[in-house]
Amino acid sequence: MPLDHFRGLGPKTIGAGETVDFTWDSDGDYIIHRIFIIEASGRTLSKSTVTIMIDSVAVTKDSVPCSVFGPDTLVSPVLDIPLGKGRKFSASIKNNEGVDIEVYVVLELHKA
Repeated sequence: MPLDHFRGLGPKTIGAGETVDFTWDSDGDYIIHRIFIIEASGRTLSKSTVTIMIDSVAVTKDSVPCSVFGPDTLVSPVLDIPLGKGRKFSASIKNNEGVDIEVYVVLELHKA
């Protein structure tokens, strides 16, 4: 599976205690190799949580710490989730950091 491209969602500012959704309707047939969740200032998102879905199917089942997906390849797990054209990716992030945060969600997309 060769890398096709990275798809950036955001940045979005999330107020303390708020939840914000990041969504994207796939424009092709891809494999989501990794998902990176990055705070713009470099802050570790150790308290915030994320729920990830493809269409109406939960990938995370429950909310999980954003730090599971990490800001780089040393932390972010290999997922290899199929994402066909027209399917909807969504990540719902709840800010539990106690301060406003600015977040990017980045998808590492490989060709299907």
